[in-house]
Amino acid sequence: MKIADQNPAYQRELKRITKKHKLDDSFLKELYKSISKKPTQQPDARIIRDHGSYQIVKRYVKNPKKKRSKKSGFRIWYRLKGSDIYLLMIEDASEKRKELSTEIHIRTLEERLKII
Repeated sequence: MKIADQNPAYQRELKRITKKHKLDDSFLKELYKSISKKPTQQPDARIIRDHGSYQIVKRYVKNPKKKRSKKSGFRIWYRLKGSDIYLLMIEDASEKRKELSTEIHIRTLEERLKII
C-alpha cells in the first residue's frame, strides 16, 4: 500500500504537532512506513467505518518524546481505498477533549472526504 494524498487540514494539524513536540523527519518516515506496511494491524489500528469501497481507520501512535503508552501519544485517522492510503486527521491525545466522541470525529472526517 502507498500513501497517496494528505488532506490540507491534516497537513496543518501535523505541522502544529511536530512543532509543539519537536518531532523530526525520522518520526514521520517511521510513521508512514508502518502505516504503509500494515495499515490495519491490531491493536494499534482499528477499522472504525467500513463503507464497502473504502474503510476509515483510527491508529494509535506513540510519541517518541514521552515515556508513556501509545494511548497518550497521537491518534491518526486515514482512509483505505484500494491500495491507496489517504491521511485525514491527526490529533494529540493529550489535547483530546472528553466531549469529542468517535462519532464527532467521523463527521469531521466525512466532511474532509468531500474535499478529496
